[in-house]
Amino acid sequence: MGQDIAVMGEVGLAGEVRAIPQCDRRMSECVRLGFTTIVMPRENARRLTAPENVKIIGVDTVMQALSVLF
Repeated sequence: MGQDIAVMGEVGLAGEVRAIPQCDRRMSECVRLGFTTIVMPRENARRLTAPENVKIIGVDTVMQALSVLF
C-alpha cells in the first residue's frame, strides 16, 4: 500500500462504509498533508470535487476499499 493513500469513513457492523460529516474539510487536510489518493464513502465522493492531482475513490463496503488498497 502506498503512503500517498488516505482512507476515511465510518464502518457499519455489516461492512458497509457510511458517509461522514465534514468530509470536505477532512479531504482538504489530507491534500495539505500530501495525500494524492483518497478512499471515502461513495455518498461523500458524489458531492465533492477533487482538487487537481488528487484522485477520489468512492466505496460502499469495506471489501471494495480493501480491493482498492491491495
